[in-house]
Amino acid sequence: MAKVKVSLKNIGELTKTILEKNKIPYDEIKVSEGEREDNVEYIIAMYSKKELPFDETIEVRKKLYKELKEVLNGDKFIVAYLVI
Repeated sequence: MAKVKVSLKNIGELTKTILEKNKIPYDEIKVSEGEREDNVEYIIAMYSKKELPFDETIEVRKKLYKELKEVLNGDKFIVAYLVI
């Protein structure tokens, strides 16, 4: 059976829902397809102008990864939370 890819728009909307549900500050979300040679399906990046301590950004990434992992059905992806 062929694997069904999740649309980038749906991943972005889900990411936004998770961020808002957990009251995590963000200014922009970017979702793109990963590089085939890197064996990564998706790259999910959140940008925030609000300064957060490094350990909090790690916790944000862990929380997002945990919730997105279930939806992406084992696809390999990268989650980045960047303070700009």
